[in-house]
Amino acid sequence: IPAMTVKSREAANEVLEHMRTWLKLSPNTYKPAVMLFALRLPPGKLIEALWVSQSRKPKGGMAAFKYFCGVCHSMRRELSGDLARN
Repeated sequence: IPAMTVKSREAANEVLEHMRTWLKLSPNTYKPAVMLFALRLPPGKLIEALWVSQSRKPKGGMAAFKYFCGVCHSMRRELSGDLARN
């Protein structure tokens, strides 16, 4: 796993700040996943995943966090060209 760039860290911090009020879950639940996705996605895609997830699951909670993870996984597959996987 590559080292986190400044832009990736800034994007991760922005996403974490929004998740704090949106998800209403303990940061221990979502922070490790956000930091991992920050390493694997471009900063703009990480933030896009947040906005997509918030628009689809505005009430937050665990279902919203799982949706965010699914969006991130889909973006990662799309960026790597692995569209054959479902």
